[in-house]
Amino acid sequence: MAGIACAASVTQLVGLALKIMKAAANAHHNKDKCDDLALRVYAIADHLLRLKDPEVMGPVVGLRDALEQAHKLITQSRTRRFVKAIFQPDSFDDVNKRIDSFLLVFLIGINRGNVPVPNSTAGHPHSSLPAVSRAESEPEGAGKFTLARIKEATNNFADVLGEGDSGKVYKGELDGRAVAVKRLKNGPRRRADDVFGTELVILRQLSHKHIVRLVGSCADEEERVLVYENMDNGTLREHLQNNASELAASWKRRVQVLLGAACAIEHLHCHARPQLMHSNVTSSNILLDRRWQPRVSGFGASVWRAPGAPSQAVEVVHTNGYQDPEYRRTGLLKPATDVYSFGVVMLEVLTGREPVVGNIWEDNKRMMIDKMLVPWALTSIKARKLGEVLDRRPASEPTTSQKHALMLVADTASSCLRQDGDSRPAISEVVASLEKALHLIC
Repeated sequence: MAGIACAASVTQLVGLALKIMKAAANAHHNKDKCDDLALRVYAIADHLLRLKDPEVMGPVVGLRDALEQAHKLITQSRTRRFVKAIFQPDSFDDVNKRIDSFLLVFLIGINRGNVPVPNSTAGHPHSSLPAVSRAESEPEGAGKFTLARIKEATNNFADVLGEGDSGKVYKGELDGRAVAVKRLKNGPRRRADDVFGTELVILRQLSHKHIVRLVGSCADEEERVLVYENMDNGTLREHLQNNASELAASWKRRVQVLLGAACAIEHLHCHARPQLMHSNVTSSNILLDRRWQPRVSGFGASVWRAPGAPSQAVEVVHTNGYQDPEYRRTGLLKPATDVYSFGVVMLEVLTGREPVVGNIWEDNKRMMIDKMLVPWALTSIKARKLGEVLDRRPASEPTTSQKHALMLVADTASSCLRQDGDSRPAISEVVASLEKALHLIC
């Protein structure tokens, strides 16, 4: 029982560290000091997630108090009720010294073999040392921009590329580089801050060819803006809706996009440090570059995976049509939740339909009604009648090899959409199936 209790304690501390980093991203005052403190906290979280034995937590008794002190100090920096006495340099210096003392304990633990040495090639160049500068922790080219600079880059938010639940995305240009600028909705303020903080924290530590890259951010007055590399070909959803799209006309290209997106999710679940659950996998969050390579985006609802925990009680809001029924029933988030949502995306690619299918003839009711994509498509797939729901735009009649490949994709989607999350395949199994399907379709 002691080991379980220690593991739970680690999970709670990591959660508190994430809160601190989110708060630092939204601080109005003492930005440099908040960022420096957040870097130290990030290093603490990284070490916690690498513990071989949670029971070695004994030597760092008092860490929770130090993190709570850091959270309080940074949270106070978010408000306009600025009490000058609170923000003396000594306040930050004191907390930094406390955090550094715990980092020293972890470094001693590394020498004794209790904590694995962080791998700087895994996307955490600053996780092993407390004194790394902010510039070293940022992705290449990432920066902080003023609202005036953002307005200039977007021609005062003139060209809308798209719109989602969290805000609108605009086309822009910074230093001769095409960018996509997400302007988060002003209200409710807390939700915008949460999305802003989460994406900053997560995208700063992710590096994968199928994950969108962060260029920079802007937290100016009440505005929250995120700047990404521009994806010339928009979203997967847009192309599935466009009869003239090159992607809509090619089964090979569709499966390639699915494979790339699955590889990105596999990176989050298995290889990122710390591991992540995306929590909002949709066809609108799969972007395409000029070579049709996919990049997964939309990390505003993402959640760190707690070490050793099969599921986590986390409140997330899923996009309509992609909701995992097990999560809706239990409130417990797990990697299988992403797998379910990706199963819906796979059905979209196979059928060309949106998650909420419209204008379907219902014989019993003798009328056209709206239906959800999942039950509508799975009925035919499980009856081995994929042709009843298959999109006819790539080919009125697929070749024999295409039929085999698409049936494999359909069967994989069906397994991803099982009601019981534990019976769904791991995302690595989905990647393997899609690799096989792509080989067949070629």
